[in-house]
Amino acid sequence: MPKKTPGRHDVTAAPVATPPPGPVTPDRDGAAWIVAFSILALFLLVLMWYPVSKIGAPYTETNFDGFNLHYQEAVARGEKLYGAPPRYTWENYPPLSFHLIAILGSITGDLNATGRVVCLLAYIAIGVFIALIVERFAASRRVAAWSALAWWVWLPAFDVSHVPVNDPHLLGIALGTAGLYCIVRDSESPRWLCASAILFALSLFTKHSLVAFPTATAVYLFVTSRKRFSIWLGAAAASAVVLFALTIWIDGPYFLQHMSPPRAYYPWGIAENTGTYGRFVAVGFAVALTWALRNLSVAPGTILILAFAITLPVAMVYCGGAGSNINHYYDSMVATVMLAGLALPGLIRLVEDVPFPRTALGVLLVVPFFFTTILMLPARIYTDVHAYQRRSRSEAEFNFVADILRQQPGPVLCEDTPLCSAAGKPREYDPFHVDQLIRVGRIQPEQLAQLIQSRYFKAIELEWHAAEPMDARPRVHFAGPVMRALFAAYQLKARTDNVAVFVPQ
Repeated sequence: MPKKTPGRHDVTAAPVATPPPGPVTPDRDGAAWIVAFSILALFLLVLMWYPVSKIGAPYTETNFDGFNLHYQEAVARGEKLYGAPPRYTWENYPPLSFHLIAILGSITGDLNATGRVVCLLAYIAIGVFIALIVERFAASRRVAAWSALAWWVWLPAFDVSHVPVNDPHLLGIALGTAGLYCIVRDSESPRWLCASAILFALSLFTKHSLVAFPTATAVYLFVTSRKRFSIWLGAAAASAVVLFALTIWIDGPYFLQHMSPPRAYYPWGIAENTGTYGRFVAVGFAVALTWALRNLSVAPGTILILAFAITLPVAMVYCGGAGSNINHYYDSMVATVMLAGLALPGLIRLVEDVPFPRTALGVLLVVPFFFTTILMLPARIYTDVHAYQRRSRSEAEFNFVADILRQQPGPVLCEDTPLCSAAGKPREYDPFHVDQLIRVGRIQPEQLAQLIQSRYFKAIELEWHAAEPMDARPRVHFAGPVMRALFAAYQLKARTDNVAVFVPQ
């Protein structure tokens, strides 16, 4: 008598030419996976074609892109990043990425493009390490590949301001995710423990805010094995001491002063940024949270659950600082993707008994987890196509303004960092950090107004959209007294679609 397959239609009524399909598992039903992977690959292509196409462009489109260019140029010239106490500028990132880009940029001849390529490679590497970690737990290459694709699609859909740009944040996350993988790979091995500790130290000396993954690792090792924790902590401390000593020796004695710039704190920024992040990852976060709560006692996943629990509060704390952005939620997104990947086999089992299991599997792999991505794709396509069509105009505008700045003898104040770099002008004034000095009460606006009135800067470039009125009202990084001094001592030299250049009267 033919055997019944539980939960499926009774196949004993009549003989069939082929056996009925077996249960849907991550390693079966390849057609549904191929369709899902093809759709996700299409999403990735739509989201990334324009950011990748402008890697070699000299101009920038976000305030993150090119922000670090002056640091890299200083390292390339052999200058000390932290050789003098901060006054109107702060080098408030650790030095590791700047040295890396300076070395690679000396080979390519373009520091900004090199930084963007390194960022792109880091973004790819994070997906690879996510896949390796998920594959260790889920024992499925398809689930691992899905997890990597989820990261590669989610990030540019959520926030394309860091992909790919000349900024160290993704490089630091790649190093931190590699450190997490070392623990997952073999936490019993002193060699892998030390490798993890070194990678975390390198991560923190690339971007000092990336504390969540090393904290989760420290808690996991402390709870599970004091011996392994001691080995890991010792290696981490030794690495940090060596990196700190090298930083002081190579880059100057004022490292800590530069790493603690004045900054206002806005609690409402936490609510705004967390709401933006929460709306985007709502389904994935709910799935990850459910899996975490159902598997608290399962030892193999403990480190990922700890990472998931720690990353979001850390991001929320950082996002209260002035100038902080949703990039602080990237660690949380990585942890969410990994737990969603671990939850995926269980979700797949839920669709085994529906009337069309393979169709249901394909829908499961794409629609719920990427629903917010699907919703934003039309607007994103329009924006990218429009930006691509005006590339030549943007580049001509950039070169035009850089030429004007280059022609002015003496120091120049730039709100758009790469413009001063292209003009060969050193950075002497950081509008954001000087504005923060005013907001926290360290200096008065009148002091800066006196600097402007002295006509010390031979040109001042401000981000000023053509539709905005040309008057002395306060701007984002320039208080009212500063703007009034600007209009009293300077005259408009040139104005483009996005920039205004002033020179002394």
